[in-house]
Amino acid sequence: MSGAETGLPISRAADLEAQAAAWVRRQHFGGWTAEDQVALDTWLAVSVGHQVAYWRISAGFDSTERLTALRGPMQPKASTGREGKQRPFTFRIVAGFAMACVIVAAIGFVAAPKQKLYVTPIGGHEIVRLADGSQIELNTDTRLRTVTSVFGQRTAWLDSGEAFFSIEHDEDHPFIVRVAGHRLTDLGTKFVVRTNESQVRVVLMEGVVRLESDGTSRAQHATLVPGDVAVADAETLSIEKKSGPELQREESWRRGLLVFGHTTLQDATAEFNRYNTAKLIIEGSEVAQMQIGGTFNANDPKLFARATSTMLGLHVVHHGNELIIAR
Repeated sequence: MSGAETGLPISRAADLEAQAAAWVRRQHFGGWTAEDQVALDTWLAVSVGHQVAYWRISAGFDSTERLTALRGPMQPKASTGREGKQRPFTFRIVAGFAMACVIVAAIGFVAAPKQKLYVTPIGGHEIVRLADGSQIELNTDTRLRTVTSVFGQRTAWLDSGEAFFSIEHDEDHPFIVRVAGHRLTDLGTKFVVRTNESQVRVVLMEGVVRLESDGTSRAQHATLVPGDVAVADAETLSIEKKSGPELQREESWRRGLLVFGHTTLQDATAEFNRYNTAKLIIEGSEVAQMQIGGTFNANDPKLFARATSTMLGLHVVHHGNELIIAR
């Protein structure tokens, strides 16, 4: 199958076939492990091109093994008319290989990973229910892609925003979340993931999650247990422990609430601005560092602004689509 037939540039198609050939060799001649299978499933889930390249090489390998077994010992033949006698057999090989390519293409189409895209607007909220019983809740301004394949491999890409994952455990097919250059491998878990594209923040509620860097210059890895809050970027990884009430605060957005406890106005208004097109603006560095506590509706910045006036003696000025909080 040429690059034109797969819809890929010739060099790209050749590169995929080389990668597929390496996988097939490892399967048949190396010590194949469960970790290898997970890695292969992840590679196959990337695109239809990966699927087609793998199945083509795999089918070709299987056909070669079968031909070798069927051919048996070579029998001596007279030289006269030898070319004419070989031609039908050669034709059958070529025809068989062509048919294998057609079958592989069909298999690649049927076995192509099922990809879905979910996007929430500012202030939006959506619950995604997966076929395996897992559930993903998307917070405001979030973009998530999910991929499932006939091989059972389960992968999600959190491109931006925040999501709560409640994953059904499958020992043979762990759920993988790819986010901000990192890979989270679920081991039967409930956790919150938040990203700004260059950094990832993981809050583990239940179970166990393995956090690993994904192709960054500095290898990072950690196994998270309940109460762990991990923050990682391309170069650093830090983990702190939080109590039960603090963990509940981390997922209060699932109920449409924002819960603050000794939170600076700078941080509190930044949270509100994630959920609303009407923006809160703090004037003055001293005001920004003042602290506030309480439970607020995430979609009601006006009520929060009035609370700062009542609780902290500040003034609120309406200016277009902005609520300016100052002394």
